[in-house]
Amino acid sequence: MISAGSGGLFLLLTESFAVRALLGSLAAVGLVSLAVRSGRVHSGRGRRLLVLAPMSTALVVAALSVGDAFLPRLWVTSSSAAGGQLLDLLGESWALVPQARIDVLLLAWAAVATALLARRLGGVIAVRRLLREASPPLGYGDLVPVVERLTGRLGLRRSPELLLLPRCPGGAFTARVRRPVVVVDPAVVDELDQRELEGLLAHELAHIRRRDNLLAGATGLVRDVLFFLPPVHLASRWLHREREESADELASEVTTRPAALASSILKVWEHSVATRRPVACAAGPTRRAVAGGGAVVGARVERLLDPPEDLAPWRRRAEVGMAGAVTAAAIGAALAVPTWLVQHHDAAGLAVGYLSPAASEPEPVEAPALATFRHLAPAPGVRSSAVPAALPAAVGDLAVEGQSPPAAEAGRPAIPSQTELRDRSAPDEGPASAGVRWEGEASRPWELRSVEQAGQTRHARPLWTVDEPGQHVGLFVLGSVAQR
Repeated sequence: MISAGSGGLFLLLTESFAVRALLGSLAAVGLVSLAVRSGRVHSGRGRRLLVLAPMSTALVVAALSVGDAFLPRLWVTSSSAAGGQLLDLLGESWALVPQARIDVLLLAWAAVATALLARRLGGVIAVRRLLREASPPLGYGDLVPVVERLTGRLGLRRSPELLLLPRCPGGAFTARVRRPVVVVDPAVVDELDQRELEGLLAHELAHIRRRDNLLAGATGLVRDVLFFLPPVHLASRWLHREREESADELASEVTTRPAALASSILKVWEHSVATRRPVACAAGPTRRAVAGGGAVVGARVERLLDPPEDLAPWRRRAEVGMAGAVTAAAIGAALAVPTWLVQHHDAAGLAVGYLSPAASEPEPVEAPALATFRHLAPAPGVRSSAVPAALPAAVGDLAVEGQSPPAAEAGRPAIPSQTELRDRSAPDEGPASAGVRWEGEASRPWELRSVEQAGQTRHARPLWTVDEPGQHVGLFVLGSVAQR
């Protein structure tokens, strides 16, 4: 709870998995962007490892963060003065069942991740239904020898099954992992000549050779589980483009006819634009892709017509090493930066929300005996016979027997009032006394008590706030845990 008053906080612990993964994936995205835009990476393996760096960083950080906080925390709290301590109504724990502690944000994450995974499962089921509607290539007997010849050139163990599926906007796609199958639209087959058809089939077989379906499924699962990390979504888009470009390069190398492959890509694209079907095959375009994917198709065609130069073996190994260095640097940033913030800046977390002061209490009435004693207390530097050198222990925690009370400014009593004691503010900054120890600081008015372990507190320092009547709204920096 917040002992100073009521408040609601969205707590993001600095050394939690969410912060580490976000920092690491952002660092990986920035380094990958610099490497790609500088034109230093040309090999297919180097590009693939680079675009996988954000996901690889998140997975490694997840493994290293086992046992630490996973998701942010949401607290809605109340002080005892406001009507009793409320257990986290929407946050760290929610007593749905007696003695049960359920994190609501964890439930929200599980609900969204389950919905995304269910949608992915629905896509797999839809592809299987499409495969049931497909038929063997009857009347297109010349396609099977082309597939078998390309299978040998690509080094595949066996030739995949070839099926025809009418009215498929994707033109052609591959499905399955263990027993891959190539599906082609008969209308596209009729529009392409022999060389263009060979380039199209080589492109689809290149996906099988590079195991793109397996990689796409694995990265899709990671993206659905880590949906709250924007760099992971960006890396997924990069990976899709990299798969198509690398498949184009491998197909062009096998057929030695890059222009024919480029022509087939353009014809398939025109066919997809003309049909504009909202539901497509596994690799086919949706309406949004048809509307905004022309630039991607143009880039693929330009890359085929102006291919990059052949790379020496040492250059390929250097690009793979660069991808590994980018991933290692991102992981290091994800682990080192949060620890540095906690140790050197006492920033154990960031809170977004509001904090309200406690309800004002009536001014305490000073005891007559203490008021008389304060009236008789001498000014600094003045010794009076009316004040004994040793104070009795009955005065309380304000002094230790055998010691004099702390000094004060001229004309001001040296003994603090009950109001000053309650506010934890000393009456002056005079010489320290062994008999009085002030707990807390005026610069840290907000104190959060842990709901998990009694006796632990965190201090919330305003970072950027808007002072509303009776409360502070904005960003707060959480200090390290302190034992009370």
